[in-house]
Amino acid sequence: MRRISVCFLTLAVVSLLASTAVAQATLNTLLTFGQGSAYSGNSEANLIFDSAGNLYGTTGDSQPSSVFQLVPNGDGSWTENVLWEGSGSGAPWSVRPGVVFDTAGNLYASSFQGGTYGCGTVFRITPNGDGSWSEQTLVNFACGKDGSNPVSGVTFDSAGNIYGTATQGGKTSCSSGCGVVYKLTPNGTSWTFSLIYGFTGGPDGAYPDHPYLIFDSAGALYGVAAGGGKGSCASFKPGCGTVYKLTPNSNGSWTFHLLHSFTGGDDGGIPESTLLFDPSGNLYGTTTSGGKYGYGVAFELIPQSNGSWSEKVLHAFRSYPDGANPWGGLIFDSAGNLYGSTSDGGKDLCSYGGLGCGTIYELSPSASGEWTETVLVHLPDSSTNWPSNDLVMDSEGNLYGTAAGYNTASLGAIYEVVR
Repeated sequence: MRRISVCFLTLAVVSLLASTAVAQATLNTLLTFGQGSAYSGNSEANLIFDSAGNLYGTTGDSQPSSVFQLVPNGDGSWTENVLWEGSGSGAPWSVRPGVVFDTAGNLYASSFQGGTYGCGTVFRITPNGDGSWSEQTLVNFACGKDGSNPVSGVTFDSAGNIYGTATQGGKTSCSSGCGVVYKLTPNGTSWTFSLIYGFTGGPDGAYPDHPYLIFDSAGALYGVAAGGGKGSCASFKPGCGTVYKLTPNSNGSWTFHLLHSFTGGDDGGIPESTLLFDPSGNLYGTTTSGGKYGYGVAFELIPQSNGSWSEKVLHAFRSYPDGANPWGGLIFDSAGNLYGSTSDGGKDLCSYGGLGCGTIYELSPSASGEWTETVLVHLPDSSTNWPSNDLVMDSEGNLYGTAAGYNTASLGAIYEVVR
C-alpha cells in the first residue's frame, strides 16, 4: 500500500444566474491524478465513505487501474493510500464504476476490460494483516452470451448476493450484444454466475451502461438502459433508452417490467445515471440528452394505481449557464433537495471542445411541486472538468466527486464542494 500526502486547492465560485437562484460554494481539489498521485486514470468512479470518514474510489481508463483510499488529515489535507493496482496478464483494468463494501470490510468492483478473456471482470480486494490488500477475480466475462464489458458497479442484497449489468454481450440482435443483468451467488470460496435478463435492443432497451442497480423493499431490481425503446438517439441506436424493473419469482426466474421508454424529446433521452428512490416510492434520475433544449433532463417517475409510471421533468438543462449532459445521478439531502453534476455546459468553453467544463447543481422543491435549479459551482478548465459520476455527501452537507480532467496537464481529480 503506497501512501502519498496531498494538499488541496481552493476556488470560490459564485453563480450569477438570471433565471435561477444565486448561490456561492467553494470548490476544493483534494487530489489531482498525475500530480502527486501514485496513479493516474481519468476517474469516472463514484466515491464512497467508510464509517471513519475516509473516501474510496478507483481509477478508470488507465492501465494499471487502482483502488485508492483518501484519509482526511487534521490540517485539511488528505493522504492517498493506494490499496491495490492491477498488474500482470489477466488483471482487471479500466475499473470505472467505483467500489462497494461488504459487511466484512472487503471491497468489490467490476472492470470494463481485463480478465481471462479481456472482456472484463467482477473482482474483490481483501485487507491483510500487514496493511496490504489481495485481489480475487470472482467472474471473467467471456465476451459472449453471458455478457461483456461491464461499466456499471455491483449491488449487494441482504443475503450477500451480488447483482450488476454488463453493457454488451448477451443477445446478438445488437452488433456487440445488447447487454445483460446478472447475479453472483457465494458458494463457499467460489461464486456462481447466473443470467437474470438479456436485453433484446427492442422495446425493453439495450446497453445498460454506467448505472448501479437498486432494490426496493420487496426485493425487485430497478435500472436504466441507455439504448433501445422508443425514438432515435444518435449515441445508442436504436432507441433513446428505458427505465425497467425486474421482479423475482419463486422459481428463481425474474420478470421484466418496462416503466418508461424515453423518446429523445421533452422527456429526455439516453439515461446513464443510477436511479434514486424517495420515501414515497418515486424514482429520480437524469438523462444525458433530450429535453426541451436537447441537453438532458432531471426527471421523476411516479407510480400510478394501475401499475403504470408517469414521468415528470424536474429540470431541462440549457447548457449555458446551468450545465449540459448530466451523466451522474442524483442524491438527496435531509431537507429533500437534490444534488447532481453535469459533464458539460456552464459559463465557459472547455479546452477539450465541449460546451463547457461542467457544473455542480442543486434542485429544490417548492410547495407547488415545481423545482428550482441552483448552480453551486461552474467547474473550471482544469483537473476538475467533466465530472460523470454520482456525488456523495458527508455529515456536514459537503459534496464529493471525481472528474476526468480531459485535455489538461492532469488526468482528473477528486474534489469537494463546501456549501
